[in-house]
Amino acid sequence: MSLRYYIQGIGAVSPQPAGDQSVFLDEPVHYEENILKSVTPDFKQYINPVALRRMSRIIRIGMSAAKICMTDASLSMPDGIITGTGYGCADDTIRFLEEMLANNEQHLTPTHFTQSTYNALSGAIALSLKCNSYNTTYVHRAFSFESGVLDAIMQIADAPHKRILIGGFDETDPHHYAITKRVGYYKEETVRNFDLYQSNTVGTIQGEGAAFITLGAERTEHSYAAMEGVKTLFGIKSTEQLKNGISRFLAQQGLTAADIDLVISGRSGCVVNDKLLMEIEDGLLSAAAKSYYKHLVGEYSASSSFAAWLAARILREQRLPAALLSSGVPARIGRILYLNQYMGSEYAMMLFSRV
Repeated sequence: MSLRYYIQGIGAVSPQPAGDQSVFLDEPVHYEENILKSVTPDFKQYINPVALRRMSRIIRIGMSAAKICMTDASLSMPDGIITGTGYGCADDTIRFLEEMLANNEQHLTPTHFTQSTYNALSGAIALSLKCNSYNTTYVHRAFSFESGVLDAIMQIADAPHKRILIGGFDETDPHHYAITKRVGYYKEETVRNFDLYQSNTVGTIQGEGAAFITLGAERTEHSYAAMEGVKTLFGIKSTEQLKNGISRFLAQQGLTAADIDLVISGRSGCVVNDKLLMEIEDGLLSAAAKSYYKHLVGEYSASSSFAAWLAARILREQRLPAALLSSGVPARIGRILYLNQYMGSEYAMMLFSRV
């Protein structure tokens, strides 16, 4: 009998209030600008105040999300810590480079450098827990979180007793925003986040956040959902290529498009980059209900981690908050397909099912 992989706990810090598990996007935050920043919790609830003052903002956000997830899963010590990020601690990287220029590469303080590394968050979590188990970070742009999930699945397949903490994180950065806006990543005009999908212009809005899941082979009474599969596709140029990729992925799970109840779409509000995704939604996946989330948290490389948090909650609570702008509400949500596009070049999917 093949193993199944269960989401046993979740935690997130995002531009929407996500730390309180008793509410579910009931009062979404509306933004009037193109950069969405996380609604931060009281960090002292999750991080030692002595260590807290030495941490950068994104490390605080990521650490809090990880601790929320572990508490939710009743997990005191994970058997592995895996993080995924597209740009890491971008703000500290910029500060370190600016300090190098200002000081002529001399008399540099180590703080910004040590906190600018991509694995700074996974290392900080391990240090806080005194966890000596498997620890790694994936920096595969929009495939970073998915790569972490695949790694966790292999870890658990090798040792079914393991419970792995997996997360994705990225932060907003004005320098990255300014540079990539020039090539059309972000919108020239200011767009309200809830008007994102009606903008019909090039580009999207910048977001940030950190979200974690605990994955294990044991189904518990608190399990949110089953993680059925993960797939990434690169170099997709046509709707037919994307359709074939999705169909093959579903066939590997013994399913067809007709078996999907809900699609969580990674549409970004860009009239160019969303084109193939919209054609798939209107074609191959037309029978499934659709929900959207990037108007809530913005676009960033590891936004799929928030989508996993979202899918887990939807499957356990069997409801779709109005903030998700859903088209249709299934009577029963048994299977969710997450389908993402990032900057029109990277496509990824994850399949979740109810337990």
